[in-house]
Amino acid sequence: MRHFLTIADPYILTVISDEARGVMSLVLPAGLAARMSSDRLSGFEKELAAEKVSSLGRAGRRLELALARWREPRPEDDAEDLLFNAAEAAHAYMIQRELCGFRDHKSAFAHYQVPAAVIARMGAARR
Repeated sequence: MRHFLTIADPYILTVISDEARGVMSLVLPAGLAARMSSDRLSGFEKELAAEKVSSLGRAGRRLELALARWREPRPEDDAEDLLFNAAEAAHAYMIQRELCGFRDHKSAFAHYQVPAAVIARMGAARR
């Protein structure tokens, strides 16, 4: 699957997403890559890495909040909805970790104390 993002006319940055392998990569157009100095490219790479890390932090906070709500539900909350919300947050966190290059999620799930019931629902569709 290919997605296209416009940087500045007429340059196009291609984001290639291989969902089967869980890989996402960025491809600069040949004309732009040839003209960019290594300083600019490293600046671009630094900005991209900072955004990835920032997104990972936000996903971690969403996971913490979803797990806290699931562990301590209010009387009006539906337990099944809270479980699926926690599973969706865990799944989103796992995907963001993979985008950052982390492939082993056991230590992260242990850190956040993600229970087996939540892990079992990751990627499942709601009824």
